[in-house]
Amino acid sequence: MNLALCADYTTIEIKEALFQMYPTKSPGPDGMGCLPYFINIIVNLLVPKVTPEMNLALCTDYTAVEIKEALFQMYSTKFPRPDGIPPLFYQHNWDVVGDDVVKATQSFLLSGYLLREVNYTHICLIPKVPNTTQVSDMRAIALCNVIYKICSKAVANWLKVILNWTNLFYRFKVCLSQVD
Repeated sequence: MNLALCADYTTIEIKEALFQMYPTKSPGPDGMGCLPYFINIIVNLLVPKVTPEMNLALCTDYTAVEIKEALFQMYSTKFPRPDGIPPLFYQHNWDVVGDDVVKATQSFLLSGYLLREVNYTHICLIPKVPNTTQVSDMRAIALCNVIYKICSKAVANWLKVILNWTNLFYRFKVCLSQVD
């Protein structure tokens, strides 16, 4: 993962970053700009929700197993993709294309750079009711290339783990609060 995103930032570093993004000249109650004054209030209200263990898990690289799992969770022939290659192709030919899929996926997840051809998406309108006459009677779906979907599915799988940690912590906290 990008280590710059995973670093432990201090309150001062967060404030400085926000001041750089939102400079203002108008005075606030403390003599600073109005926006920086409110940024100070907001930053002081922030409570960290990510534990060091969660942060460590988020900062580790995606493995080939996690990427393969993301691919095989996809329905193999549900909708055609912009490149015309369904997930079924990658699933049945994993022994041949697996290494390249893992490299492409890890490259994007580590660098944030994705080839324009892979990032190409079709937006389609599907009717919700027969004989549609208005756009509101339709549902939009995005048909993304398989590599793009693998990347998003791998990230979603990681977030499920982190959200489950948070949910477990919350339930544990509720149970403790009920103990007399």
